Amino acid sequence: MDIAKGGDRGVDAAGKTIFITGAASGMGAATARRFAAERWFVGCFDIDRSGLAALAEELGEERAMFLPLDVADPIAFAGAVAAFGAITDGRMDVLHNNAGVISHGRFQDMDWETVERIIAVNLLGPMIGVRSARLLLERTPNSLCFFTGSASSIFGAADLAAYSASKHGLRGFAEAMALELHPHGIRVGHAVTGITDTAMLPPEHRSALPTEGMFRLMQPSVMADTVWAAYHDEVETLHRYVPPELAQYEAIAATQPSAVRDDGRARLSVR
Repeated sequence: MDIAKGGDRGVDAAGKTIFITGAASGMGAATARRFAAERWFVGCFDIDRSGLAALAEELGEERAMFLPLDVADPIAFAGAVAAFGAITDGRMDVLHNNAGVISHGRFQDMDWETVERIIAVNLLGPMIGVRSARLLLERTPNSLCFFTGSASSIFGAADLAAYSASKHGLRGFAEAMALELHPHGIRVGHAVTGITDTAMLPPEHRSALPTEGMFRLMQPSVMADTVWAAYHDEVETLHRYVPPELAQYEAIAATQPSAVRDDGRARLSVR
């Protein structure tokens, strides 16, 4: 199978379309499944070729396309958007900037190449995505640019310094885009996401997670539901907390940052 090709039929004028980065697994794949089930045309993009091939086998190619993409490569991203637009007749109802990478460990001990890759994929990738897809979004009525963020954008996490920095930056970028893109008819949403059961979560961390509360383990389908709601809700919500309890954590971090810092220090001291 040539995963660079989409279905023969493409999209008719009334069809809805979504462009998903990081679609080969986890939250991206869950979002692709959800929108495909709703008969949207789904563009699936990821650096993981084998994961894309498996998803293509699952979803079929009648109303989907599957293309390898490194989101940190501006030329490749522009080419992916052009290929998507050629099939959708220039339509993009949703751009889901979802691709992300993570690495755990003390910042000082982390390879600099790893730090650069985290920033390139998590922050520069969505920036490249917006620049690449802007015209398609602008030409599509009621379009949505949606970003997969993290609870690490509320307060930086130990052993996730570069990741936290990338997600803080992404949050600021999403907020800026909510202002800049509004005059062009493009809505913007950003998910402040807790702990999700994906390959990014180290297996040894699962046993330590609570079964309830804001840091409980969630399934990737929760993100799919969040993107679906973001597109269809009448009220444009900038930050969506997944789970909702994270809004309480943000309120505490905003008003009592030293207390959150001290709690984090105490947790580190008992490791």
